[in-house]
Amino acid sequence: MTMSTASGFVLGFVAAVCLTIVYGDKLQNRLSDAVLGGIVDSPATADLAGAPAAQLTKPLPIGIPHSKFRGLHDVSIAATPDLTETAGETEAGLEQRWAEFAAQAGTLVAVGDFPWRSCFTRAAASYELPEPLLLAIASGESHFDPSARSSKGAVGLMQILWPSTSRHLGVLRKADLYDPCINVDAGARYLQQLAGEYDNNLHLMVAAYNYGPARVSPEAMPDGARGYSAYIYQHLQQVLGFDQPAARRLYL
Repeated sequence: MTMSTASGFVLGFVAAVCLTIVYGDKLQNRLSDAVLGGIVDSPATADLAGAPAAQLTKPLPIGIPHSKFRGLHDVSIAATPDLTETAGETEAGLEQRWAEFAAQAGTLVAVGDFPWRSCFTRAAASYELPEPLLLAIASGESHFDPSARSSKGAVGLMQILWPSTSRHLGVLRKADLYDPCINVDAGARYLQQLAGEYDNNLHLMVAAYNYGPARVSPEAMPDGARGYSAYIYQHLQQVLGFDQPAARRLYL
């Protein structure tokens, strides 16, 4: 009787261990499948991973486009462009972000105090350009320093190249480029000329502002020119009050 009891106990114990191993492995596999399925196959995650960044952000109010840029690309404005990672964005994505801004430029205003603000307001009205765009370029080019000079000969708030671009724009004395309003007016006039050349495509206009129209076209966009467009776009977001710190300037 004692031997039978002991044998029964041993057999029961062995059976329990076997069941634990078999069903424990199955349970672990099911749990692993469930976790991996939630990461890889989740419809919500898949949708987010494949969606344009603009669909993942908070909508902006839709307003009347600025007259200069009305119908820029006939884009559908549904959301605020994503404010990060623009430097690594695809060509089409970055161009779309600029188009979305242009279509709402009439309703968007710069947030905060900016030096020489009356100069920007006047130039924007004179050349039918969005004032936040002019502010963004000045922010990125000179950090609003009217005495700024680059190693390549660019001068002032909007970094107008002396003497070639300056004389082309009618500013014949280098000393005049240090006048904030003259400098901003020259930069805005140059952008207006680029608007005519690039059919109001802001992405191409901004890229050519830095690289020159001879080096920028819809078919040929140097990496540095694309990076400069992304850089100014980040400054634009800061000017509009989205509190995204502008990237370090790498595209001189």
